[in-house]
Amino acid sequence: MLFTVDEYLRVWKTRQGTQDDSFARILYARFSTDGRTLNRSRIQGDLNALRANAQRVLDYVNTEVAHRTAADTTTEADTSITWEDLDELFDAITALFNKYYDLVHPGLHVDFAPVLPYGFERAFERMLAT
Repeated sequence: MLFTVDEYLRVWKTRQGTQDDSFARILYARFSTDGRTLNRSRIQGDLNALRANAQRVLDYVNTEVAHRTAADTTTEADTSITWEDLDELFDAITALFNKYYDLVHPGLHVDFAPVLPYGFERAFERMLAT
């Protein structure tokens, strides 16, 4: 069951503390075809696009990180990724997050700027030392 406009307006009025729901209806309409329910195919399309963008990184994690033993040094397929692959995935996640977050917190925009903390390279140095 998808989030209906009536359910959304109840949440909106509770969170925003206002009875004026005209702006809430405009926000909801961005995700609805009929104005009463969310458009399932649009949401599914967003999820499919995110999965497609993430596939290269997920393949890498599944073959190189999650299911690799210490003695395993071979890979069957090219599963290498670049920083650009990761950056593009983070951009896709951020865009999708902001698109739907606006339904709950209108006007707020989250920016996930890729900033590496000081000393991040030590984790890599430790892995290479073994």
